[in-house]
Amino acid sequence: EGARRDEALHWIGFTGLGGKEHELPAGLNLHERKFLELARALAARGLSASIRPSTLRPDAETPR
Repeated sequence: EGARRDEALHWIGFTGLGGKEHELPAGLNLHERKFLELARALAARGLSASIRPSTLRPDAETPR
């Protein structure tokens, strides 16, 4: 849990949204929302890289 939060905060800061971590998307302008989408995608990519397919579904194949 703490590692995921740290990862998310890293990408929020990377995209220039540091200080707006508790702001709802509706409170951001369009430009900031696009950076929020980027931060979400980057954080998800980092998390998904550490997940093995076999942990998601019992019938998933392990990459070779």
